[in-house]
Amino acid sequence: MNKLIIYSETIFSDRISKEIVRDAAKGTVEVIYSDEVRKNDLFLRRKNTSRFYRSRVKFIRGLFFLMRFVAPLSANRQALRDHFLLDCGEYGIARKNVLSGVIWFVSKYKFLRLLILKMSLLLVPKDVVKNIFDQGSHLNILVFSFANLKSLSVLSLVANARQTKQNKIFSIVQSWDNPTTKGYGLVRPDLTLTWTELMRKELLEYQEIPLKISSPIGSLTFSRQYSAAIKKLDTKKIRNKIIFATKSPASFGNNVDIAIFLALYSAAKNVDLEVRVHPLSLLRKSSELEDLKNLSERYCFSLHYAELEDGLPNLDVDRDNLAHTSNPGDILVTVYSTMNLEAANLGLDCINVDFEINGSEIKPQRMSMSIDRRQLHNQRLLRYGYIRNVSSLGELAAALDGALRSDNRERIQNAMQLVVDNECSPTFLVGDLIEQINRYRSNEK
Repeated sequence: MNKLIIYSETIFSDRISKEIVRDAAKGTVEVIYSDEVRKNDLFLRRKNTSRFYRSRVKFIRGLFFLMRFVAPLSANRQALRDHFLLDCGEYGIARKNVLSGVIWFVSKYKFLRLLILKMSLLLVPKDVVKNIFDQGSHLNILVFSFANLKSLSVLSLVANARQTKQNKIFSIVQSWDNPTTKGYGLVRPDLTLTWTELMRKELLEYQEIPLKISSPIGSLTFSRQYSAAIKKLDTKKIRNKIIFATKSPASFGNNVDIAIFLALYSAAKNVDLEVRVHPLSLLRKSSELEDLKNLSERYCFSLHYAELEDGLPNLDVDRDNLAHTSNPGDILVTVYSTMNLEAANLGLDCINVDFEINGSEIKPQRMSMSIDRRQLHNQRLLRYGYIRNVSSLGELAAALDGALRSDNRERIQNAMQLVVDNECSPTFLVGDLIEQINRYRSNEK
């Protein structure tokens, strides 16, 4: 078997990578974790101070930025337009109009998109991650994006690998919304592994990745096979539990307010409460985590957050998995989160907070609730009817009451199963990942 090199761009893919290493044969997988990726990104920008080099990197970064807002005109580009307003809202009118025009032309003409892909791989400095390659290497490179997240060095990695035909690039889509919200990637893998058949179609529509070089493998988020069908209900559990998964404080300013409400509600109803803190809360310059710690002591609820290692959240494969502390029948409260899919896979009831509380001291920095509402994947998930969507604290209380009483249980369970079938299947196994990569290699010979 050819050695598998994983290039992990985020703390979330770090957790997935640890699981792959744990379940794969010893010595067959090597991971470059996100802390090292960040160092490579910094090195790429600063390794040479010459005017030519700096101009070259600046040009690549410009293309990288441009493509974040590009998708073929035939695709629904609402999410990309929203991100453009967020990222370029402070630009002057002239600059904004010029950039909008360039985005439109690149979105309209495929030859421009292909030209940008070739230019990016040609011009990006390739010696940033050169030490893992040699002339006779036959490596399998696994990335979690199409160079459309935040890391620029992943483009350098791919460009370097492409210099030897024996090296192959594989990609796993890291998050549910990435195909439709992150723009047109600068990398075209040899094989892309998606969550579902539906995601394969999204990749064709938004990334122009042909169906013949993509394959569904399941979501790595659900890779431990914890599901309502195989995870036994804890018979010692006396009562249902409410689990509140906070949203990143960069995009939602009312996590503490919702936690206070749920603490008061749980105490009044004699129900356990667990608050799971978003990992990015540990990196933000805000008092949110300390506020939640104080609240947990005051109201006696469980607080779950990742441990820090070298200043970064270290997500444990098992402990930081929703399945670790939940049971079928528990109630998950989220704010437009992919965890709703994980909850469906586990047999949890779901409530989505679709409102903001005016007057909060903490103000959202990046997103408004209206943008979350418009995103296609959020709209699609709500249409299943599995999630109770609430627009006020009063509706949140009523939804919790209904969930505790098991109102509309049969209808909600049927909708939950549809979510699992369409959005969470097949079930991911590390062995299947290795098998798909080996099969591709065999077919290439």
